Order: sequence, then C-alpha cells, then structure tokens
Amino acid sequence: MLILLVLILPLASAVRVDLFLNQSYSKYDKNITLIDISKNKALVCINNEKAILSEEKPKTVNDVNFEVKQVFSDKIKVEIKVYCQENCECTDLCSNSECLENFNNKEIEEEIQKENVVLETLVDAPVEVIQNQSPSSFNLIVAFVILLIIISAVYYLLKRR
Repeated sequence: MLILLVLILPLASAVRVDLFLNQSYSKYDKNITLIDISKNKALVCINNEKAILSEEKPKTVNDVNFEVKQVFSDKIKVEIKVYCQENCECTDLCSNSECLENFNNKEIEEEIQKENVVLETLVDAPVEVIQNQSPSSFNLIVAFVILLIIISAVYYLLKRR
C-alpha cells in the first residue's frame, strides 16, 4: 500500500540556484532561462512560457515554483521547485527558443507597468468592511447560564416526583 502511494505522488525537487542572464537551468522536463532583469524583477522563460518574478511573493508557472531570494543586476538567487508527475525527460518541448527569439528589451517594463496598473486599481477600489456576526463571548456565557438554569430546573422537577 505504501509503495503504491509513493508511486502515485508526483516528484518534486527543490534547489537554490544562482541564475545569470541568458543562462538556463534544466530539471526533469523543464528548461528555465533568465531573460532579463529590471527594477528588482526578473523575466524568466519556462518551456517557452514567460513569467515575471520578484522577491515579494513566490510564483508557480508551468509546474515550477519560484521563490526569489535576491535580485542583482546580472543574476538572481532563486529557490526552484520543479514538479514532475510522469515522463520527466526533456524533449523538443523543453526549449525556450520562442521566448528568446521574440524577446525585446521593453517587454519586462511593459509587464511591470501592467502589474502596477492592476495594483493601483486594487488600491483605489472601495473597501467594504464586513462586521463579524458571530456571537460574542458575553452572549455565549449568558446562553450557558440559562441552559444550566433550565437543566437544574428539569432535574429538580424530575427528582421531586
């Protein structure tokens, strides 16, 4: 039974890497390339799927979890966890050629601006405060005391017979 459970669970491998500009890191069926760095954010490509990473929050893209530890001008220190369920070998899909061919230097700035616009709209959005309607501790104590009085009364009436 335990062996079956181990076989069903997906493989995950975590490693901390110094990834330099235009350098690739391959693990299982994933090829990860650092394309650009700008304003403490990094543009990476994972099997031709682009993503922007930052130190602010971990991100999962294409079954790869990234936790950026530090961003420098020419590299990033990142913890990479690659999830693999089956057929974990690099094939012709394990390439970043499309990302590298179609990359322009303005791309990361455009993506950062889009992120900033989304964040600004979230900050400017009206906030609705919802009060918790759960019973207060005072109400619970009063209910408990009333319940004790009722139980005592029922016990007294039954014992009296």
